[in-house]
Amino acid sequence: MEVSLIYLIGSLVLLWMPGYLYLTREGRERVSDSYGSNGLPLSRIVLAWQNWMDAARGIAGAYGLTHLAIALDSGVRETYYYGFAGVGVVLAIAIVMQVVYIRRHVFCLSPIFFVSGMIFVLVDWWIALYAVVVGLFFGRIINSSEGFFFCAAATVAVFGYLFHGIDIEWMLTSGLLFLPIVCSLTAQESLVVVIRRWT
Repeated sequence: MEVSLIYLIGSLVLLWMPGYLYLTREGRERVSDSYGSNGLPLSRIVLAWQNWMDAARGIAGAYGLTHLAIALDSGVRETYYYGFAGVGVVLAIAIVMQVVYIRRHVFCLSPIFFVSGMIFVLVDWWIALYAVVVGLFFGRIINSSEGFFFCAAATVAVFGYLFHGIDIEWMLTSGLLFLPIVCSLTAQESLVVVIRRWT
């Protein structure tokens, strides 16, 4: 296992930068006043440029970490597992930093786009695509970000097991998808999505 310090630092900057940093002051006030959205209004989520910034950071950060910063040799099983466990810790910290937002008290932002970008790097692209589509579909039906993460995690687990058997990559990815739900339950706060407001 080889580590490139320059790529590692760059990846950490992208992954560990809290998503709320590029929210406008008005946007931060709306979140802190619970004027965000606890549901899943797809059209308004898609039109919020901050969400696409999150997706780009998720893809670039995860790719930089797993392909450029840390060269994992799958032929050496023990080293590969240790390296992937380290990647999992870094990505778990990244997700927590996207979710937790403290202003007056703790809020939980929903990192749907950030995590969606990450999983396209961690598992087969078609499994990631199915997970995002299924997550959005059922998340919209029950109008819940938590529903998105639960259904996306289940989809990755099912397809990962069916096509790859017991494999650390899909197991880690499924676990990371559950992490925002754990944060929400721990803080006893619903996940709030960043949306574009019409007024």
